[in-house]
Amino acid sequence: MAKNSAAADTTPDAPTGPGKHRPTPSRAEQEAARKRPLVADTKEARARAKAELAAQREKARVGMANGDERYLPARDKGPQRKFVRDLVDSG
Repeated sequence: MAKNSAAADTTPDAPTGPGKHRPTPSRAEQEAARKRPLVADTKEARARAKAELAAQREKARVGMANGDERYLPARDKGPQRKFVRDLVDSG
């Protein structure tokens, strides 16, 4: 009985062998699929990107003010610079 239920699960429309099992798309279909709208950015997307960038800058500014090494410029990173920063801040 298990053989009958397994045979009922497979659909005869589904191809089983190698190959792509669909017709080759025409040139017009491929070009239409690649088309993008002329207006790439909407006002909302631009505003959202601007807000995200402002948030990242604010986070970097606060991190730099706190002395977090991740947000410092390359010239101020490193153990020697950290020692000098601590020395200047303590005295």
